[in-house]
Amino acid sequence: MKIYYTKIYLLILIVSFQFFKANAQSVQNVEGEDNFIKQANTAWAEGEYDKAIILYENILDEKPDQYMLYENLIKAYAYLGMFETAEERAGELYGQYPDDAMFIGGEKCRLGLIYTMQNRNDEAVRAVEEMIEVQDPAMVFPGAPTCAFMFQTKAGEYEKASANIEKLLKVENAGPWRYQFLLYAAYVHEKLGDSEKSQQYLSELRQGLEMMQSSGALQSVIKDQGAKTFTFFADYYAFIGEDEKAIASLQQHLNAGGRQYYWIKNVSPFSSELKENPEYLDILSKMKEDIDRMRNNVEAHKF
Repeated sequence: MKIYYTKIYLLILIVSFQFFKANAQSVQNVEGEDNFIKQANTAWAEGEYDKAIILYENILDEKPDQYMLYENLIKAYAYLGMFETAEERAGELYGQYPDDAMFIGGEKCRLGLIYTMQNRNDEAVRAVEEMIEVQDPAMVFPGAPTCAFMFQTKAGEYEKASANIEKLLKVENAGPWRYQFLLYAAYVHEKLGDSEKSQQYLSELRQGLEMMQSSGALQSVIKDQGAKTFTFFADYYAFIGEDEKAIASLQQHLNAGGRQYYWIKNVSPFSSELKENPEYLDILSKMKEDIDRMRNNVEAHKF
């Protein structure tokens, strides 16, 4: 009997060991996947879009249901000017869920960006209108209005953009995004001929930025948001006619690893006054050199 119980005990130990070993390996695999995702997201945030694309594609090749990676991957392709690939991947990834409004809306939002970056503004507006049709109207931020207003503004659809921005300005938890909403509100109302309302929004924006500066909150936002913070300041200063500060902000964007060349050049409506400025053109030229290099790296990679 002792031998019998000993055998059972040993069997339990072996099974337990195999169970814990399997679970440990599973945990290691999850940790490994998380590590790759962190690497990809860090590369993306630092403007290393070629590295981000390669990492994202490798992850999605193994697990295509990692839908939280779709947006960054497609944007990375678009930021490198690989618009055809960006559009194809949007269809392939989001198209896995043809009956899900969230994924349909996600694809249309990405297409709005891809088209606007190419100055295909009419197509961008159609895409975001299709997005608005399927999205939950209660979802504002994040939601269809958050995606639509920038592309509508660039297309000159100021009434539609204004209606979406007004919804967003009512959101209580928008955080630093509120300053972006206020800037666009000031811009579209100026375009609509309502200079008084434009100035009201601009005054609120200016006061808010001054408060953030004095409290130290602005530095926290810059630390958290990185290079893209400086594109906002470039837009803000360009809009109020302080060209030197706008150029300095673009230089800070470049120095911080920002490479949003096509966004700055074709999506932002604020930089039109700078397009003849030699310093502005020089900064964009440097961005384009880096983008072309990264694009070549991606095109040389075999997925």
